[in-house]
Amino acid sequence: MTSIARKIAILLAIALGIVFVTGTATAQGKAKKNEKEMTAEEKAEADHAKALKRAQLSEALFTGVQPIDITLTTNIKRIRSDKQDQAPWRNAVFSYTDTDGKVVQVPAMIRTRGIWRLKNCEFPPLRINFKSEVTKGTLLQGIDKPKLVNYCKDTDDHEQYILQEAQLYRIYNLLTPASHRMRVLRITYADSASGKVHAKRLGILLE
Repeated sequence: MTSIARKIAILLAIALGIVFVTGTATAQGKAKKNEKEMTAEEKAEADHAKALKRAQLSEALFTGVQPIDITLTTNIKRIRSDKQDQAPWRNAVFSYTDTDGKVVQVPAMIRTRGIWRLKNCEFPPLRINFKSEVTKGTLLQGIDKPKLVNYCKDTDDHEQYILQEAQLYRIYNLLTPASHRMRVLRITYADSASGKVHAKRLGILLE
């Protein structure tokens, strides 16, 4: 190959490379643009598809009847003092023992929620934020941002209220599919600051 032919070949290769890169970047740009230009109806359909997928992944959890033993480890004092609206997210770990006897730990972020219970209960209701990558392959797979209904007072009488509320959700599930699924948990509340167990009470995980 002559020097002129070699130069021409190099220039063609560079030109083709530029076209390929530009084409790829253009395609990626169009994809992002299409995502941004989704109509409200298209976005609703996409969100619905994601919700259905999560529902399928969490089916085993919510169809069970027996309470699940789980430990919630967080800074108890800090959570109990978060009484304001839009409280900050706090670090927490949910752990349980699987069927092989292995302790599974699932990190999460939690924050207080509610109105009356937030102001009046010893332990407030919570909103949990799980990342899909940390729940994959665990008991909590498919759960996104569930609510956790905790005990109001650390007494046996108030624990009965939790069971009564759970029964109401079950009845509602029988009446209509447009209802929240739930699972009763037997929760050990562990304080991350002191390492001590704060309480052991039933709670409700609500999708």
